[in-house]
Amino acid sequence: MSGSAAGQNQEIEIKFGTDAAGLARLLDAPLIKTANDLQTENLKATYFDTPSNALRKKGVILRIRKSGDDVPVLGMKAPGAAGDGPFHRKEIEVNSPSLKPNLALFDKTTEKFLWRIIGDQPLAAKFKMEFKRQSGLITSGSSVVEIAVDQGQISSGKQRVPLAEVELELVSGNKADLIDLAMRLAEDFSLRLDFVSKAEKSFRTLLEEKPAPVKAAPIKSKALATFDDAVTAIISNTLAHFVANWACLRESDEPESIHQMRIALRRMRCALSIFNRASPNAGFGALRDNAGHLASAFGPVRNADAIRLSLLGGPLASTDCPETSGALRAILEKRRVAAYAVARSELESLAATAFVLKVHSFLARRDWREAPANGNSRKSKTPTRKFFKAELSRLRACVIKREKAAAVSDQARHKLRIALKNLRYGVDFFDLFGNGKRRQAYKKRMSALQDLLGVRNDIVVARIYLKELRDEAGPEAERTMEFIRGWYAREAAVADRAIGKSWKKFRRTGIFWN
Repeated sequence: MSGSAAGQNQEIEIKFGTDAAGLARLLDAPLIKTANDLQTENLKATYFDTPSNALRKKGVILRIRKSGDDVPVLGMKAPGAAGDGPFHRKEIEVNSPSLKPNLALFDKTTEKFLWRIIGDQPLAAKFKMEFKRQSGLITSGSSVVEIAVDQGQISSGKQRVPLAEVELELVSGNKADLIDLAMRLAEDFSLRLDFVSKAEKSFRTLLEEKPAPVKAAPIKSKALATFDDAVTAIISNTLAHFVANWACLRESDEPESIHQMRIALRRMRCALSIFNRASPNAGFGALRDNAGHLASAFGPVRNADAIRLSLLGGPLASTDCPETSGALRAILEKRRVAAYAVARSELESLAATAFVLKVHSFLARRDWREAPANGNSRKSKTPTRKFFKAELSRLRACVIKREKAAAVSDQARHKLRIALKNLRYGVDFFDLFGNGKRRQAYKKRMSALQDLLGVRNDIVVARIYLKELRDEAGPEAERTMEFIRGWYAREAAVADRAIGKSWKKFRRTGIFWN
């Protein structure tokens, strides 16, 4: 829908995935039956790209869609601004006299944008879709939302993939009302968020690809001009990082996907703590708790992956390892499979969908502007550079303080590791200051120390894990267990020496933000 409430050539759309039974329940509900402007369309769409899929690589979709005897519509969709989140996209649609794409039909800016990506490559049809769309208009608060229920199939070569989706698009009003409606539907009809476009699903089917893990995108300094800007840009960035790995966890056992999701949640919790310290608000704390719950739920699968890889690549790969390691390997795999099942169950829970919607609602309403009881609310136009510098210095001071106790216990060393992670996230958030070489040198030494502390923490977790494995493996694995314990004791001593050297280098590295 071109030119919706998101603004000219923008759309704000929330999509849910379900199955045929879920669609039937929704279509039978009063919500749909009493919607305004109800209509049913049989849609056919063809998607185009170059031989190298240049448009897809830029996140751009080019299609021609036709409904019955209506004039075909040429459409282009592209990613929205980085701070807008996954529900925003650029969208432009124009009538087309034929079923072949003619880029000159678009406005000049859009045409040039597409030709810069396509270059001299030809456009060709990649796949087709046929689906029935039942849609209508629903009032939510003071806003109007179009609800569309799509059911059909994607055709990629000889493959057919069923399609069952529910889309909510803001027609007029505000995004907060759209999110409120999405929350009600998720609760009432067991709908779960889906962040993968129809086009991307089709490409993955056509190319027989699985979703890949995604690292955090950099935050542009111009997005951090004021406190309000910083909250929106940084929290949106961490949430985008989280949902970008959603499909990978759903569809694969790629260890990096769960790792990136946990990093995203830790980054978000760090940012929420920083902003809550500057402008206390219950919303920051509530979202931080929600993110912590999800991160904890994903913890066991990350541990299962990390420890399994550590054991298989370390002591169990050694030629000195006893031959009785088969039972232990089988237990490790069994635990890994079970942990992934739990993680996917958490991802498909209402809590995960509600969490994403709550974060978007908080940002859409800018709830942090509410003045706390002590009256110390930070004004929305306050410049942020001074605040960022102060926060980086505070985070560094926390690291220095934790280091003094790190040699005392595993728990103290773990707290140092957390403090260092928070400093790392702060440096990534507020990458605005100083000489580029000095900044990179600081990051390099900080990352080296963080990696060593991570290795040391994995050893501690592995020791705890081994105690649990011992009961499952039985007495026949005792020789292997003893060998592994000795292996990790030596690794711990090596790591401790390396951490000591790395700490001295990090401590001597001058800060770059003053």
